[in-house]
Amino acid sequence: MRTRTFTACAAVLLSAILASAGIAAADNALLAQWRFDSIADGRVEDASGRGHMAVLRNPAGDKLEIVADQVGRALKLPRKHTASFEVANSSAFDAPAAITVMAWIRPAQKQGRGMIACKKADPPKGGSSPGWRLSIFWGRVQFQLGSVAGKDHAVSSAEWSTPPKFWSHVAATCDGQRLRLFVNAVEVKSREVAGAIAPEKRPLVLANYVGRKNAYPFLGTLDDVRIYSRALSGAEILEIAAQRE
Repeated sequence: MRTRTFTACAAVLLSAILASAGIAAADNALLAQWRFDSIADGRVEDASGRGHMAVLRNPAGDKLEIVADQVGRALKLPRKHTASFEVANSSAFDAPAAITVMAWIRPAQKQGRGMIACKKADPPKGGSSPGWRLSIFWGRVQFQLGSVAGKDHAVSSAEWSTPPKFWSHVAATCDGQRLRLFVNAVEVKSREVAGAIAPEKRPLVLANYVGRKNAYPFLGTLDDVRIYSRALSGAEILEIAAQRE
């Protein structure tokens, strides 16, 4: 069962309050959503309707599974894999003025780093690289970006905040001035940033690294990856997370 930090009653009450306040506005900002209910002809459709289909790249023929749990279906990736999903029309994510990235994750292990959504390469030593990425490493979640000012910025949650073999909802937002990180709809870290995200022209990749395809594979189960064109509020993130019972 998915771990929650909010009760069902509180989620229902908040849902009603936010609905009356116009929470549907978040849907208008939805750029892409991959539910991972199925992989058809090597593709995962973009549920937002904006055409950002995720195409499977699987050079080693690794076994990927769509598995069922208490809340639906999700993508299960093996412990060692070189597979990834390359997103069509990725230019929409090159240099967003504002962004929210979120997903449900169930890591298979604590060790190592695994990419959830990646549009940023590793920076050179002491330098910066453009783009952004959401990843997990050693039991925590991290969001990184390279700014137009030539600086790298990152926010990370505490150790064991995304424990292996348990479901966690993770989200990161950036409005060009501040980075915020959420675990199970609770803000756990924030920091100022120096300017907008610098553009990265390489395609957006899900479940692996934007460069070498075996560098940072996500190991575990992944579901409902979403990207929004603005920085959602904590209340909006809670409402979206609470929709999954």
